Amino acid sequence: MSSLFSELVHFKKYLDMTNWENELNPFAPEASSTILHNFIAQRIAWYIENNFIAGLLWDSYRKDSENWNVEMMKRCNPDFIKLLRNFLVMNGVYIARDSRKNVIKLIDILEEKEDHEWTKEEIILQESRGGGFSKRFKPPQNFPVSSSLYPNSSLTQATGSVIKREVDQDNNYPGSTAGYSKISQKSG
Repeated sequence: MSSLFSELVHFKKYLDMTNWENELNPFAPEASSTILHNFIAQRIAWYIENNFIAGLLWDSYRKDSENWNVEMMKRCNPDFIKLLRNFLVMNGVYIARDSRKNVIKLIDILEEKEDHEWTKEEIILQESRGGGFSKRFKPPQNFPVSSSLYPNSSLTQATGSVIKREVDQDNNYPGSTAGYSKISQKSG
């Protein structure tokens, strides 16, 4: 793996290419920021080479980084931390767009119990303001319709159709239709 993937080329100045092929221990007391950068870059290269995206990438990142802590992350150059964050997000690992520092967000992933399912709004935000997604990851296109948009009905995604349960405004009416379903094809 002597050449760098395009995602890493601009970050070569943070790497020690003489150690690129070596197995690194980021937990050694003498581990410099360069060793940490090399370790992260090696993992990113591995993820790219093996086409790790979404849940598999999330799980692998958690296992590869399980013993990392905030202090280790803070030894890394902020640009390199941003590279890691952007790589994960653009390949399907959800990381909240909030005011917390990227170091904290990357460590918080290690505590997650399950992979986050992207919402339509999160995907739109990532595509419009977050740099989009890599060509390796295709975000989901089918989403349940939010029930908050339709306060008088309950909507659920089911096999390409939307099942709509009409809610009768007067539940005491003996001819109530509450509980009956209509199937309508989802458009688009």
